[in-house]
Amino acid sequence: VFVTHDQEEALTMSDRIAVMSAGHVQQVGPPREIYEAPQTLFVADFIGETNLIDVTVTQVSGAVARLQLPGGAAMDCPAAPGARPGPGHLSVRPERLSLCAAGQGDLAAVMQDHVYLGTDTQLLMRLADGARLVVRQQAGSGAVPDPGAALGLRIEAGAARLLRSTDPHAEGGAHDIEAFGPVSTLMGYGDLDEAITLADKGKGSLVTTFATKDPKNAARAIP
Repeated sequence: VFVTHDQEEALTMSDRIAVMSAGHVQQVGPPREIYEAPQTLFVADFIGETNLIDVTVTQVSGAVARLQLPGGAAMDCPAAPGARPGPGHLSVRPERLSLCAAGQGDLAAVMQDHVYLGTDTQLLMRLADGARLVVRQQAGSGAVPDPGAALGLRIEAGAARLLRSTDPHAEGGAHDIEAFGPVSTLMGYGDLDEAITLADKGKGSLVTTFATKDPKNAARAIP
């Protein structure tokens, strides 16, 4: 059992990841899929940084949803299994948003502040309904807008993801880890004992990484 609270480390060393919450598997897949195509609110929020946008879903057809963004703009986007019409959450990573002129793009926003991070700059934005969004702009790619500036935000094609309407455990549909075969990484918090138990089942060359936000959990698992 390899224990870490460093998500980047877990993502880079894994072939497949099982994300767990309260002892239940939320999603299983390759690192890129887990990051780029989260299925639940927990996975989207736990893995990396994301913007969660309240939307109204008007139609779901297979793996594609039509929805209405804040401000009224309509768009089609990939939908997670279990997404349904009605109120929903759209996940968009900060690096997949870009600035454009006011009145253009998918969302209208006002610049609030910025944080210089060296390789990029974190832009803090507000929508008309007061929701906060974060945009990551690569250093040197453009001027940083002044606070109070009205702007448009453009969502990169294919970058938005409509999340599952409810938690799989609440629906009685939580995954059984046995159904997925060998998994290289388990990520989550509060599930250390279960992670160790699963690793001890020893399916072939099963290697388990457990990502936790509590360093005390890491100390409990180190032989």
